[in-house]
Amino acid sequence: TGVMQYQTGRPFTVVSGPTVTVLTSGVTLSGLSATTGTWTHYKITVPTGQASLVIATSGGSGDSDMYVKLGAQPTSTVYDYRPYLGGNNETVTVTNPVAGDWYISIYAYSTFSSVSLKATYSATASCTSVSGSLSGTGQNFYSAQYTSSVSGTHTGKLTGPASGVDFDLYLQKWNGSTW
Repeated sequence: TGVMQYQTGRPFTVVSGPTVTVLTSGVTLSGLSATTGTWTHYKITVPTGQASLVIATSGGSGDSDMYVKLGAQPTSTVYDYRPYLGGNNETVTVTNPVAGDWYISIYAYSTFSSVSLKATYSATASCTSVSGSLSGTGQNFYSAQYTSSVSGTHTGKLTGPASGVDFDLYLQKWNGSTW
């Protein structure tokens, strides 16, 4: 909506844009709804060094269409990503997203309700490197240099000399008093 205003004898109109809801990475907004032909707008700011950005709508009834654009609000004709699926289950995955504001607009192709929206960015996991040396058969090298409070899958990689050498790598979890 616009309001007519005057400055130095010349009229001009102040136009306010649509409301844009700011998203937090990994936090689901639920209960979204809109009537046929209307838009709702969202934004997430992605920091530098992220490995992925995943934006997903899910659930509910009706038919919502997701449009995604870096740096500006998308429209039905200007966008970077659009899953173009029926229903409300749509996902956009961006590998190595550019840092900045990513805008997500949802168009109500038909009236929808109880839809959820979640945008999550994640960084590449960092690696911890441990070096040691072994000489002779049956030798052991122990290191407690790797610690993590992150749950889930952890992967170890053993890099040794040329072929013909056999190594075994064991990752053990410390429970506070024993391995």
